[in-house]
Amino acid sequence: MINEFTAHPNIALVKYWGKRDDRLRLPFTGSLSLTLRALRTRTRVRAISQGTRDRFVLGGVPRKGEPLARVSAFVDLFRELAGSNNAVLVESWNDFPESSGLASSASGFAALARACNHVFDLRLSDRELSILARRGSGSACRSIFDGLVLWSAGERADGLDSFAQRIEFPESPGLALLIAIVSEERKEISSTQAMELSVRSRGYERWIRTTEDYLERALEAAKSGDFTALGEVAESHSKLLHEMLESLDPPVIYRTNASRAVLSRVKELRAAGVEAYSTMDAGANVCVLLRGRDLETVEAEISGVEGVLRVIPSR
Repeated sequence: MINEFTAHPNIALVKYWGKRDDRLRLPFTGSLSLTLRALRTRTRVRAISQGTRDRFVLGGVPRKGEPLARVSAFVDLFRELAGSNNAVLVESWNDFPESSGLASSASGFAALARACNHVFDLRLSDRELSILARRGSGSACRSIFDGLVLWSAGERADGLDSFAQRIEFPESPGLALLIAIVSEERKEISSTQAMELSVRSRGYERWIRTTEDYLERALEAAKSGDFTALGEVAESHSKLLHEMLESLDPPVIYRTNASRAVLSRVKELRAAGVEAYSTMDAGANVCVLLRGRDLETVEAEISGVEGVLRVIPSR
């Protein structure tokens, strides 16, 4: 029997942006995210004959080169723990666009971590899986958990204190996200490339200081159930990220005309009395943070924005 494991992407409300250690994928700052239950990655891992090479199939298409090497290196972490030299076949499917700012690598490596934990019979805890998932893609450590998730930056050089954990948010008013898809195309500049450019920029130290302050404010809002404060932090931090990217030389521009139209409509909704806040990761698509009770209203409004291809509600 082949077991299938599922994980969901997450959207950062306070962004992870930049690594203090590239190999271990250790961040300069902590971050806070919301897991998107409406989107998912499904992954199967099966041991194959010894002496053969790993195989990786994504969306029914065999992958080679860098994608296969990255997956194989990640599986090595589990092989080492298990004392195994078995090659594996990894099969994975996403039900949403890849490399378009919707964190497909986060859900991909989180699902792969769960599948490897099973196939190598390691019985690792969620915290241990979070630490390992981080090695595949930084934000994958957050996709091990549902809901509102804190990723602690940690201080140790070995990264064992850099992991994610769920943060409880009061049931009422409840959190929801509406994902406005304005592009399903692969990004020209990957998140990793954009991060590296940012870290080398003159304004990056300010980003670190500002993000630490934003994270403290977001955690206070989350723990007290202050939706307004959480939304204001999320929208402001997202805006700060994209302003920094667009100020680089050369600039990295993810916001399109359609993105900006959605951002503008979100502000109009707030002016009309519907609390909604926008956030964007490294891509053109926009996520709208809102109360669950307002989901249908906001969905109807955002669906009508010019340039929006479709919307995906996620409670």
